[in-house]
Amino acid sequence: MEAFTYDILESVPVIKADGWIRSIKISTPLETWFDVFKHGKSKRKDIIKPYEDWFFENKDHRIKTIEKYIRTFAGFESLQMDFSINSLSEIGKWLETSIKSEQMPEEEYRRLRSAYPPEIDIEKWDLTDLSYSILYDVGVYFGESIIHQFPNLKWMQYISASKLNVDVGHMVMQTKHKKCPMNPIWLIRILGFKLIDKKKDGNLLIELFNKNKELFEA
Repeated sequence: MEAFTYDILESVPVIKADGWIRSIKISTPLETWFDVFKHGKSKRKDIIKPYEDWFFENKDHRIKTIEKYIRTFAGFESLQMDFSINSLSEIGKWLETSIKSEQMPEEEYRRLRSAYPPEIDIEKWDLTDLSYSILYDVGVYFGESIIHQFPNLKWMQYISASKLNVDVGHMVMQTKHKKCPMNPIWLIRILGFKLIDKKKDGNLLIELFNKNKELFEA
């Protein structure tokens, strides 16, 4: 098989402020992404548009990148990322053995521990940078697969004046329930943590698709 090196996605541009584009690591917690978008006055489309522009310019490349990478693994050499339900099943099986965690630096753990009430458990591990990148790319593919099954849907950057909505600035899909957009990229990221905790297995993508199917139908 032809040698292939996975192009890890480390950060994406999220806002434009004072003429500068600000980027953020994709491993950054969701609430911090929200803070950055909120800082950029999210209801002003021109300020958060850099992420939308980057997303549409790069989503096809990210899908091709993750497809080539998965094919380097034994048993997945013939994987066809054709946006089919079967491909979601195969990718889910691959994710189950590919998502990894690592010990969290003590300084980072103490920071998180001090930021949350004692009754909230904080794990002393985090996903690896490689795993974050994989989950992002699979999230993009999962969203594109939904669109292929339900052409009435499309990606959109979520705009809201609310200071409480964590989807602000993110690429989501407007489901038939207007107040309930779907955020495929972040849902897949959350499921990555559940894989480490053994709360999910290789069926995670199929389960997520079937659980939300009624939201997709026109």
